[in-house]
Amino acid sequence: MAAGRHRLSRLHGLGQAIQLHLKTSSSKKLITQNSIMNKNEIGVKLIAHGVDSYFRPWYFDGKIVFWGPVEQTRSKGIEQAQAIRNFHLKN
Repeated sequence: MAAGRHRLSRLHGLGQAIQLHLKTSSSKKLITQNSIMNKNEIGVKLIAHGVDSYFRPWYFDGKIVFWGPVEQTRSKGIEQAQAIRNFHLKN
């Protein structure tokens, strides 16, 4: 069992976020290890892999976090996150 926990901690270091859903009277928020995300928020998750760094875009609709493909730069990641948000707002 301890080996399983160690493996999960290594996965967390590779960009996997620990997530907890919290219901509030005003809106739903998603709490990650480092921040609180509001409904319709976008962003990028920095992923360090060896000496390389990548950015994984995300969009939170109030219930689900939608992840995009990994990008080489933060600006491309933000562009992709905006595209994900626009796609889900249209549908």
